[in-house]
Amino acid sequence: MEAPALFHPGGFQRSASALGSSLATAMDRWLPCCRWRCRFTLLVFAPSAAVLLLAASWLAHNARQQVLTALKLHQTHAIALANQSLKDRLAQAEGDLDMLTARPELQRWLAEPSPANRAALAQLTGVVAEASGHYDQIRWLDAAGREQVRINWRGGRATPLAADALHDKSRRYYVIAAKQLAPGSTYISPLDLNVENGRIETPEKPVLRLLRPIAPDPANPQRLITLVLNLLGQPLLESFSAVGTEADSTLLLLNRRGFALYSPDGKADWGFMTGKPAAFPRRDPAAWRLIQAQTNGQQLLASGLWTWQSLHPFQTNLFTSEHDGSDLRPFDTRPRWIAVSHISAAQLAQRQWAVTQPIAISTALGLAALAGFSAWVGRRLERGHQADSRLALVAQNAANVIYAADAQGRLIWVSDSTQTQLALDPSTLLGRPLAALLLEDDRPLAEQAQAQLSQGQTATFQGRILDGAGVEHWLEISSRSAVAADCSLQQAGAWRLIDIEHQQQQALDQAQQHMAAVTANAPVGMVLTTADGRFVEVNPAFCAMLGLNRQQLLASTWQKITYPADLDDDLALVQQILKGERNTYRRRKRFLHADGHVICGDLSVATLRRDDSVVESFIAQVIDISRSVKTEQQLRQAREHYRLLAENAADVVLKCDHRHQLSWISPSAAELFGSSTDSILNSALPDWLHPDDRQAFQDYHQRLARQLAPTANGAGQLLRLRTGGGSDRWVALRMQLLRDRGHAIQGAVISLRDVHEMTIARQQLDSQRLFLRATLDSLLDPQLTLDPLRNENGRIVDFLLADGNSASYAFLGQPASRLLGRTITSIFPGVAKQGLLDCYRNVMDSGEPLLLTDFVYTDQEVLDRDLVVDLSAVRAADSLSLTWRDVSERYSKAQALAASEERYRLLTDNAIRLIVRIRDNRLIWLSNNAQSILGAPPEQWIGRSVQELLHPDDLALTLSAQTALQQGGAIERQGRLLTADGTYHWFSIAAKPFLDAHGTPDGFQVSLCNIDQEVAAAAELDYRASHDLLTGLLNRNSILERLEALLADPDPRAGSTGVLFIDVDKFKQVNDTCGHAAGDAALITLADRIRHCLRQNDLAGRMGGDELLVVFQGLHAREQATAIAEKLRAAGCQPIPHNGGNLEVSLSIGVAIANPGETVDTLIARADAAMYSAKQGGRNQVITIDTDIDPNSQLQQNHSREAA
Repeated sequence: MEAPALFHPGGFQRSASALGSSLATAMDRWLPCCRWRCRFTLLVFAPSAAVLLLAASWLAHNARQQVLTALKLHQTHAIALANQSLKDRLAQAEGDLDMLTARPELQRWLAEPSPANRAALAQLTGVVAEASGHYDQIRWLDAAGREQVRINWRGGRATPLAADALHDKSRRYYVIAAKQLAPGSTYISPLDLNVENGRIETPEKPVLRLLRPIAPDPANPQRLITLVLNLLGQPLLESFSAVGTEADSTLLLLNRRGFALYSPDGKADWGFMTGKPAAFPRRDPAAWRLIQAQTNGQQLLASGLWTWQSLHPFQTNLFTSEHDGSDLRPFDTRPRWIAVSHISAAQLAQRQWAVTQPIAISTALGLAALAGFSAWVGRRLERGHQADSRLALVAQNAANVIYAADAQGRLIWVSDSTQTQLALDPSTLLGRPLAALLLEDDRPLAEQAQAQLSQGQTATFQGRILDGAGVEHWLEISSRSAVAADCSLQQAGAWRLIDIEHQQQQALDQAQQHMAAVTANAPVGMVLTTADGRFVEVNPAFCAMLGLNRQQLLASTWQKITYPADLDDDLALVQQILKGERNTYRRRKRFLHADGHVICGDLSVATLRRDDSVVESFIAQVIDISRSVKTEQQLRQAREHYRLLAENAADVVLKCDHRHQLSWISPSAAELFGSSTDSILNSALPDWLHPDDRQAFQDYHQRLARQLAPTANGAGQLLRLRTGGGSDRWVALRMQLLRDRGHAIQGAVISLRDVHEMTIARQQLDSQRLFLRATLDSLLDPQLTLDPLRNENGRIVDFLLADGNSASYAFLGQPASRLLGRTITSIFPGVAKQGLLDCYRNVMDSGEPLLLTDFVYTDQEVLDRDLVVDLSAVRAADSLSLTWRDVSERYSKAQALAASEERYRLLTDNAIRLIVRIRDNRLIWLSNNAQSILGAPPEQWIGRSVQELLHPDDLALTLSAQTALQQGGAIERQGRLLTADGTYHWFSIAAKPFLDAHGTPDGFQVSLCNIDQEVAAAAELDYRASHDLLTGLLNRNSILERLEALLADPDPRAGSTGVLFIDVDKFKQVNDTCGHAAGDAALITLADRIRHCLRQNDLAGRMGGDELLVVFQGLHAREQATAIAEKLRAAGCQPIPHNGGNLEVSLSIGVAIANPGETVDTLIARADAAMYSAKQGGRNQVITIDTDIDPNSQLQQNHSREAA
C-alpha cells in the first residue's frame, strides 16, 4: 500500500501549497455571501492545520527510524543466537573427540590390537553414536588411512561394520590434511556433501568432518591413529535456522567463497563441489562486496537492509582447509562461515508504512475534524441569536431540571421538570438557596460548589433531596457562572436523577472491593495492564514472584520483565488479540527476576474491550511453575539416564505386556539370550525358560499380582534361561508389574542378571560344606566350636561347647553327649588361670585371630603332665573355632635344635666365606657374616634374584652353572656380584645341590669368597703381558696374535682387513740431540694421537723402537684405510711440546689391504715396503701398495732403512 504524499520526504511543502490554493478558491466563492463566517473559519483552521501537518511529518520520520533501528537490533540478535547454536552443537562434537581419545578402551586396543579389544572400542564408539544421534559415521583409521573400526548411523541405530566391509580412506582430502598435523591437533573439514564411491551421495547429505590424529608411541610419531567424526550437517543447519528472524526477512549461511550452505527455500548452493560459480555474488554483487570488505557489519542499500556476521563456532588450536584439502591453516585465521540476514527494500517500506499509516489516518481525520470544528463555530455564531429563543422551549421540555441562580446561589428560575421528576412546585423553590434543598449531610458539598462558582469555575457534585412525597433521591448537579444581560454575575445549571446509577455504582464498588481483596490474597500473580503493556495494577503474589515492589512494577511494562527469547511469541499473540483474531491466550513463558535469574510461569491472558471492540486493557494471571519445569527437566534427564543405564547396564532389562509378550529389550539381551534382537522381540518370555522352571515363573508372577502395592522382590526368582544355542544359563529374575489406575495389570518390567557361574559355584560350595564336615571329622587335631556366654552387660564370661570333631572327643575321653552344652572352664579349668579365656574373649571382640605356638598348658585337674600345644582360635560368625595340636615331642627336639643352631651360628659368624642357599633362583638364606662380606645383614638380601645380583656381563655364568647343578654336579667359578654400596666386587663362587633330610634336592648351596685383590693382580699381569709399558699400545706379540686371528677367520660380509706400518721420521735425531727422555715423550704423545684418530674396533701396537702397527677391521674400500692414514700423518707432524720447546717429528706410513689367504708376515711385509717407499719419497707421506713383495727385496729395504 503506497503511503500518502504528505508522509514522504518533502510531502509537507507540497501539501501546504495545495492547501493554500484550495483555501483561496473557497474564499473567492464564499466571501461575497458570508464574509464574516468564512473569515473566522480561515483564521482558526489555517494555523491549526499547519501545526498538525508539521507534527505528523515529524512523527512519521521518527516512526520510520524506530522501525529501522528495531529491525537492525533484531537481526543482529538473531545472528548472534545462530552463532551460539552452532557453537553449542560443535562443542559437543569436540567433547566427544576428547572423550573417545582419552578412553582406556582405545589405549588397550593400541597396546594390543586383538579382536576383543577392537570389539570393545567399537562398542564404546557405538554408545557415543547412540547417545548423540548426530553422527553419520564414526571411524578409526590406521597410519595408512584404512578403516579399522567404523560405526554407521542408519535407521536411528548405530551399526558397526564387519571387518571385510571396511574401506581405504587414505586418498580423501581430509585424511591427507589431518596427517600433516601434529598428534593431538584437530582438523575440521569444510561443510560439504558426502561422497561415496567417487560420487555425491543422493539424496544430498551435508557433512562436517572432525579428525584428530593420535600417536600411540611417542618415540614413533609416524605411527598415527586417526579418529574421524562425520557430523551430520542437516541438524546443524536446522539449529542455525531455528533461532528465528523477522517473518519477512531472509536468513542465509554462506561460506567464504559466497556459496549458500543454507537458504530458507531449502536450495543450498553446493556449486563449489561441481565447479559451478556461486549464485549469491552474482545475484547481489553490492552486498557481497560489503561482506568481503568487512568481517561484521550492517548496511542499508537500495536492495534493502543487510546484516552479516562472520561465525567462529569452533575453539582455537584447530585446523581446516579447502574442500580439496589445499590451503591447510589454523581455523581462526580467516572467517569460515558468514551468517547473512536480508530484509528487502519493499518489505522494509511496507514495515515503515505500517507504523506511519495510523499517523496518516490520524492526520487526515484531524484535518477533517478541524475543518468541521471551524465551520461549526462559524455556524454556531450565525445561529446564536436563534438559540436564545429556543432555549426556554428546550429547558421546559428537557428531561433534566434546568435552573438559574443569583450570585449567592438563590434560585431565580427553575424549569417545570421539577414537577414531573420530584413532584415539587417550581414556584415554591424560587428564592431559596440550592444548598437548602439538599439533605443536611450533603450541604457542605453545595457550599464547596458555591465557592468554586464564585471563582468563575464549573462545579459538579452529587447530593440527596426529598421529593414532594418525602422520598429520598440522588441528584447529580452541574453549574457554572454566567453573565446576564445587565452584566450581573449569575449561575446556570442543571440536575438529573441518578438513583439507578448510584445503585449500580454501589454494587460496582462492592464488587471492586471484593475483587481487590481476592487479588491481594491470591496465591498466584494477577495483573492489569494497558493495551501497550504498562502495568495498572499488580497483586503482592506477582511482586513477590519477580522480587520487585508495586511502585517498581507500575513504572514498568510487561515487555521489560519478559525473557528476551520469549518476547516475540508474546507480541505475536498480543497482535492477534488487538486484531480481533482471539480474545484470550495461555502459554508458558519466562520472566526476569530482579536478581537476574529466570522464572518460568504459566500465563493466562484475557481482554477488556470497549463497546467498539477496541482493547482497553489486559487481565493476566501468572502461576510460578519454575519448580515444576525444573522437575520436568530433571525427570527428562532421569529418563534419559535410566534409558542409558538400561542400555549399558550389566543386567538385561525387558518389557512385556500382560501376556508376557516381549515388546522392548536392552541391547545386552542379545548376548545373554544367544539370539538376535528380532527373534527375541514379539516372543513370550516363558518360551525362553527351561520347561521345569516355567511353573515357578508363573507362581512368582501370581505372588506379585496379589500384592497391590509394590514390594521389594529380594533376590528375585532363580530360573534357567534356555539360550538360542540350546544351552541353559542360571539367571536371577526380578519383575515389577505395571498397573493402570484400576490396578489392572498392563504389563511388567523385568530384569535378568546372569548368575550362572555364581549358582554353579554355590552348588559346588554346598558340596564342599559337606566335604568340609567330613574333613573335620577326619582331622587328627582336635577342633571345637564354642558359643560365647554373656552376662547382663553383654560381656563374655565363658564359652559353651557347641560342636566338635571326633579327634576332640577322643582327646577328652568323653562322648559328645556328655560334653555338648558345657562351659569351656568346666572342661579345661586351666584356661582361666593361664589367661586363655581372656584371649578367646579378645578374638570375639576384635575379630583378630589367635595363634599360639609352643604354648605350655598346665592343668593338674585334667592332665597328668604339662602339655605343649600349637593353638589357634578364630571368630566364625558369632562362634569361636578352637584348634590345637600336641607338639610336646617337637618342642623337646626344637630345644635341642636351637642349641645346635647357636653353635652353628657362631661358626658362620666367624667364617671367611659367605654361605648362601638358593631356591627357584632366589636367595632364601644367608649366613650371619653377610654384613661383613656384602655390606648388609642377611634379611636385606633374602628374596632377591640371582640375576639381580650378578654383573650383566656375567649373566651367561648363571645359565651354564644351573645346567651343571641341575645334573647333580658341583661348580667353581669367578664372577662379579653387587654389594650393598651399589658397586660390583669379584668373588670366588663354589656351588653344589642342597639335599634335605630325605636326600631330596632343594635348591643350591653356594659358598662365596671376595677375590678383588687377586683379580686386580691378575689383570695387572695380563695388561703387562699384552701392552707396551711406555706407550700403552699393544706390544708386538699381542697385536700380531690378533692380526693372525683376523686373517685366519675372515668374514667377507664384515669387510676386509688392512694394516698401517708407521715409522717415526727423524726419531734417532731426537734421541741424539734431546735425549732418550724426549724420545720417550714423543712416542707417548704420538701413541695418544693415534688412539684418538682410530675407530672403535681398530687396533694399534708398538713393533719396537719407533715402529708402530695399526690393524683395521671391516674395511669396505681401500680409500677408508688411506683416509685414516692421512689423518694419522697430519696429527703426527704437529709439534710436540717438551721442556718449554717443541719436538719436530713426522710419520711415514705404508698401507696394505689383506688379500684372501694372505699370511701375517706377507701382509706386514707389503705394508713395510710401502712405508719404505714413503721414506724414500721424502718422508711425511702415505703410500699404499697392492702387489706382493719379494722377500729378498724386502730384506734389502730393511738394511737400507736401518742405515737411514
